[in-house]
Amino acid sequence: MKTKLNLNMALRAALLAALTAVLAQLQLPIGPVPFNLAVLGAFLAGMLLRPAWAVCSMCAGMCWAMCALHGARQWRAALAAGG
Repeated sequence: MKTKLNLNMALRAALLAALTAVLAQLQLPIGPVPFNLAVLGAFLAGMLLRPAWAVCSMCAGMCWAMCALHGARQWRAALAAGG
């Protein structure tokens, strides 16, 4: 029973991490500082997960967002170089 609960929480944490990574790419230009929607993902993780799982989810989401950003930079550099 405990294994099923841990699998359920791990699945929720992974889904919220992926949601946070996607939301990190979206910005709302409100006022002088753009508002990043990753804050919404962090709030959802804090409300829907236990504290330890929420921290794991946010760490994984940040890693995924940084990897996506790094991949996008390499892709743009390759296009700018002509190939």
